[in-house]
Amino acid sequence: MLPKTEARKNTYAGIFLLVFAIFLVMTTAVSELFRNPENPGSGPISPRHLFDSKTLATIEAFALTNGLGVFKFRVMATVVNKKPSWIMEEPRSLPANEGVIQEITDTLGQIKIRGVYPNDAINFSNYALDNPSVTLDLQYSSGETDTVTFGLINPINETTYIHRAMTDTIYHVDAFSHAMNSLSVVDFVDARAISIRAQEIRSLEIYRGLMNIPSLHIRKEGNMWLDKRNRGLREESVVSFLQEITSIKGVLILDDLDNRIQTEVETLLSRPLYRMAIRREGGEEIHYRVSGIINRSIGPEIEPRKFVIVHASNREHPTVVHRDILNHLSAGPST
Repeated sequence: MLPKTEARKNTYAGIFLLVFAIFLVMTTAVSELFRNPENPGSGPISPRHLFDSKTLATIEAFALTNGLGVFKFRVMATVVNKKPSWIMEEPRSLPANEGVIQEITDTLGQIKIRGVYPNDAINFSNYALDNPSVTLDLQYSSGETDTVTFGLINPINETTYIHRAMTDTIYHVDAFSHAMNSLSVVDFVDARAISIRAQEIRSLEIYRGLMNIPSLHIRKEGNMWLDKRNRGLREESVVSFLQEITSIKGVLILDDLDNRIQTEVETLLSRPLYRMAIRREGGEEIHYRVSGIINRSIGPEIEPRKFVIVHASNREHPTVVHRDILNHLSAGPST
């Protein structure tokens, strides 16, 4: 009979061997799950990228589904058809944050293919494509549609698996950093009062009340900014001013009002404290009305005497903005 210490050592050794065997089995299973696909034929897979830039440029509508909901978007044609403007259709009809949409399309354009798998039931399930983290339903200007499903992420080599309905193929691709699975309404809505990039602006006129003569008129001629008397302005001063006013965010978009508040908002905007006309690159002109200070509450988030209302001609709903915007409009760019 073995001494107790020797028996205990044998028991520990047996347990260790059992654990090691289980580890080997699990490692083999994981390796099989995340195996690199065999490339058909010789040479690299073509195309190298899952999407080409020309195809992405023709997207005119899409729906993104993640764990936080379903979000639908559509291009809204502009006056000059120069640059598309995006609007969110669901869950609410609101102006879309075009920066976030651009990040999504840029991400699609950067996806590189490592290999391909046939789309069969086993692969579809193994790579969690039956329970995707994100699904994109794309509609192109040609009338064609596509559904892109994002599945399992392999943390070992930072790759993931995507199914594209247009080709009915599963792609093994490099993982990407954009977290589409965590985007919500807050990310998708453009809450800026003036939803234009500063570098797109080619002229700006500011009027006091209903006066016909602008208190401020600046325009860009070539590489120079000029005032209404054709005097040159310091570019850094104009750029700073335009960046300030185009970065002002609203605190509330007035898209769901009862009749009483709707009437009050319309009354305030019918007697604006300021009006603006902005001409953007390409020739499109957008008009803005800025109300006087709101003297009484029009909602739980809106304290009296702290906010104004801004309504743009290219937006369906007005936006509530802090009264600080009035300081910018009255001062203009520094000289």
